[in-house]
Amino acid sequence: VYLTVPAGKAGRGKVTVSVQNRTVEYQAITAHGQALPTGAKVVVVDFITSDTVEVAPAVESEKQATV
Repeated sequence: VYLTVPAGKAGRGKVTVSVQNRTVEYQAITAHGQALPTGAKVVVVDFITSDTVEVAPAVESEKQATV
């Protein structure tokens, strides 16, 4: 997470994602019950628009899929 993602789709934050060996910045929302702070590891669960993704907190077993 680059900029805090507010909880429950209450606003947008920003995340950086590695895509094909390059870093891409996306706006991010979460349906999760709590905000995701700067520095948090997340997984992309859906693409909302071409520049917005839905993210969820990463869990330890998803290390390879974290962004």
